[in-house]
Amino acid sequence: MSRLARGLAVASVPLLGGPVLPTTDLVLDLDARFGLTLSGSDVTAWADQSGEGHDAAAASGEEPTYNASSGPNGQPAVESGSGDRMTISSDLVNPSGPMSVYWAGNITSIGARSTIIHGGGRIVLAETSNEIGWFDGSFRLTGTSTATGEQALTWVLQASGGEAWVGRTSAGTASYSESSITADVGVFSRPTSTPGNELIARTSRLLVYAAAHDATQRGEVWDYIDDLYGVAA
Repeated sequence: MSRLARGLAVASVPLLGGPVLPTTDLVLDLDARFGLTLSGSDVTAWADQSGEGHDAAAASGEEPTYNASSGPNGQPAVESGSGDRMTISSDLVNPSGPMSVYWAGNITSIGARSTIIHGGGRIVLAETSNEIGWFDGSFRLTGTSTATGEQALTWVLQASGGEAWVGRTSAGTASYSESSITADVGVFSRPTSTPGNELIARTSRLLVYAAAHDATQRGEVWDYIDDLYGVAA
């Protein structure tokens, strides 16, 4: 068993003096460079770098794998595939609050309902039939298709509805009525008795903020992601 861990403050340090990751309202920061517990190349735990303690863990036989350079811009990535998932055993956002989610990685295959995060018994952030969107009891699709390859995806959700972006380009809006992402939270798959709707991808970064980011706030996060991963231009 080996441990790839760093101090919590490291996650927001700019790359060679570049943009700094905003940390206001940050409740989850899964960064493939830091906080991984490995058994061989299997990722058994992934420490949240936000300081909020929302660590993810994988059960035996459901572990994704670590690759030191398969993410965007040659960055490390956690590779998830069929049967892989991790679970966060606590709530992420206030039940009545908004959220902004950023994902940077390399999608290797798109399947129906490919899950980024699943909580409260519902897929709340997902790609479905190639369209970026979410699920709150019904599929809420933006009408914009995503593709395989290195990219950044963003969702901003609140009671009045949601919007998604591929890179910095809006993918469109749709209604949203889910109230929370609650324990247990599934990462890359449903948090049920068996995995399902798995994300087939190489994830370098997953960020969740307990706030609905406006254009200025999104731009700050995108600048950071683009500087480090080169996928939010």
